Amino acid sequence: MRASLVRTTNTADHTPRLNQTVRTAIEPAKVTKLGHVVLQTLDFPRMSEWYMRVLGIIPTDVQYLADGSPNLAFCRLDLGHQAADHHTLVLVGGIEEKYEHSAYEVLDLDALGQGQQVLRAQGHHHMWGIGRHLLGSQLFDYWHDPEGFEYEHYTDGDVFTADVETFYSPLDFGGIWAWGDDAPASMKPQKNLRTVLRLLSLIRRKLITPQRLKLLSAALDAPARPWL
Repeated sequence: MRASLVRTTNTADHTPRLNQTVRTAIEPAKVTKLGHVVLQTLDFPRMSEWYMRVLGIIPTDVQYLADGSPNLAFCRLDLGHQAADHHTLVLVGGIEEKYEHSAYEVLDLDALGQGQQVLRAQGHHHMWGIGRHLLGSQLFDYWHDPEGFEYEHYTDGDVFTADVETFYSPLDFGGIWAWGDDAPASMKPQKNLRTVLRLLSLIRRKLITPQRLKLLSAALDAPARPWL
């Protein structure tokens, strides 16, 4: 694996790369680790309590609905004074029990970009990116595997020690990215007959309330970039 190019990145006020060029090879992105997984759940309070109690994870960022109830948590490992990724597990309150996606850290931005070129050339199904997340700050690139599952390549994520307190913010679909193309509609529940039938079943079985559905809809349907 080549060395990261970050230490020689030139910026407007810092130019360590003198008399040198950046000419990286077009090659598959070198994955350094499995970074995180994202799970959707009907019972967010119960699921989040279990992971915090049993595994000792720490919520880094928690987003809440308009009534103040938590509905999304980016959670990191408790490594004490050692730095841990902004999130290793993400729990999302939604309308089904579902594995959302897994994410894999790559070496640097050039690996992210060159890796995208290789995946496109090989005919893989691109989903979203390149862009930068807001919570966690990662530069990201999303794809679908042959079975249709989502996966993410990322780099340049935030890290925290265990003593940093949890940050709370309103749930906002547009808040999942700072820049880049708009998130695809596939990241939201599809508005079709199948979804309607599922919601009616959940209400009948008292697994979700109409009021919670209304709150979720308000958070997800607000224009992500109303100025565009």
